[in-house]
Amino acid sequence: MSGVARANGEAGVVALCSSHDDALAAAAAARVCGPTSLAVYLAVGAGLGVVQTTGHADDLVAAMAPWAGVGVHRTATRRLLRHRLTWEPGDPTPGVTMLYLTYARPGLSADDYHRYWEREHGPRALRHHLGMWDYAQVSVTGTMQGEPVDGIAITQWPQAEDLEQRFTDGSVGTAVIQRDAARFTDLGVLARHLMEETVLVERAWPTTGRVEITDARHLVFDRPVAAVWPLLGRFGAFLDWWPGGFTDCVTGSEEGVGMTRTLTRADGSFVVERLIEHRPDEAMLQLVIDEGMPGAVESYTCRYEVRPVGHDRCRLDWYPRAVMHADALDVFGAIVDRGWAMVADGLSTAVAQI
Repeated sequence: MSGVARANGEAGVVALCSSHDDALAAAAAARVCGPTSLAVYLAVGAGLGVVQTTGHADDLVAAMAPWAGVGVHRTATRRLLRHRLTWEPGDPTPGVTMLYLTYARPGLSADDYHRYWEREHGPRALRHHLGMWDYAQVSVTGTMQGEPVDGIAITQWPQAEDLEQRFTDGSVGTAVIQRDAARFTDLGVLARHLMEETVLVERAWPTTGRVEITDARHLVFDRPVAAVWPLLGRFGAFLDWWPGGFTDCVTGSEEGVGMTRTLTRADGSFVVERLIEHRPDEAMLQLVIDEGMPGAVESYTCRYEVRPVGHDRCRLDWYPRAVMHADALDVFGAIVDRGWAMVADGLSTAVAQI
C-alpha cells in the first residue's frame, strides 16, 4: 500500500510481533518512550503480539526497529465505539478481543479502501454487531518495517458469549456484514486472531463532537434462568421488581417489539422506554429510552440478557450504550452507575423472594 494514502484518524504506530517475548519487549520500550497511549494484544494460543500507540512517536519507531520479527507501521486510528475503562491500567481488559489483519480488495485504491471502511462499513458494523462493546479501525498509512498490511480492525466483546452468540443481530445482520466487507476487503487473506488486551496507558477521551460509548455489568443469581427471566421478560410489569423512584408504569402498545412503557416519578416527570428486541427463547431484551434522558444524550439503549452459568445458576449481563456529546461523558457514567445500582438491588431482592 502507498505510504501517502489518506486516512482520517489519530496518528500513531502499530508493531506486529512474531512472538510474545517480542511483544512484551516492544511494549516496555514504548512505555519508556512515553507515547500518548499504549495497548498490548497477545494472541490466545498463538505466537502473535500487537503493540498499539497513538501520537507522533518517531522515537517509538526507532525503539521497535531493532527487534527481529517486528513489523512497524504508521497508522491513523478511528475509535468508533468505546467502552468505559473501569479497571486499573495494566490489568487485562475484561472479555475478549477479536483482531483482524485486513487487506484491500484487488483493484481498489488505498484511498477508496480507507474511505469505504470509515464511511460505509463502520456505521453498518455499529448497527449490526449487537454484542460488540469497543471498535477501532486502524488504517495503515505507511509500513516502516516488515510485511505490509492495509488495516487492523480491533473489536472487543464484554463476554466470550457475546462474540459467540451476539456477533451480529441475526441472520440478516450477518449477511449484511459479510456482503459489505467483501466490497472493500480481500476476504481470502483476511486474518483473524483471538487476543487478550492490556492497556498500559489509557487513550485520551475526545473533548469535542459525538461519541458512542458502552459499559457492561454482571450479576450472578443462585437461581436458574427460568426463574429470573420472567421478572425481566414482562416488560409492562417493571415495577414488580424495580426498587423505587417511580410511582406508575403505563404501557402504551401491545406486547412484543415496539411496546412502550411510561414510568412516572413522584414529581410528575417521566421516562418513556420502548422495546426494540425481545427474544424470550434466548432470555434477552433490549430497550431504547425515547424520552427522559439529559440533553447531552442523543440516544440511550440497554440490553438485558440472562445466561446459565452452572446447575441452577444464571448470570444477568447488562449492557448500556449511548451516543452523546463528548464533553459530557461523566453524564453517561452517572446514568450507568445509578441505573445499575437500582437494577442489581431490585432484581436481587425479587429473586431472593422466589
